[in-house]
Amino acid sequence: LPWTLLGFFGLCFVIPTLLFLRLEARQVQWSITENTLLSLAAFIATFKIIPVLAVKTKLAGLHGVDKNKARTDLVPESLGLASSAVTLVSLVLFETYLFNY
Repeated sequence: LPWTLLGFFGLCFVIPTLLFLRLEARQVQWSITENTLLSLAAFIATFKIIPVLAVKTKLAGLHGVDKNKARTDLVPESLGLASSAVTLVSLVLFETYLFNY
């Protein structure tokens, strides 16, 4: 890996992790951990739902042609439904579960 990429990962992951471990309030640490796990679950759910939704929208006739490409492959439309649905569910879970204590 190039040094700039390693520096980027160091800034994005190592420094926040070290700051996280220095927190004295366990409730804040637990809240950050819950938020991280909920975000990871939302990412995995979106990653799994998009291919299924792409097939369903193509079968339903919701597809178009990408006019910026030389090929004329059909591209599924409305894939933002997956990310918006997962975002809505994760926001509801966040608001109801994480703010109840």
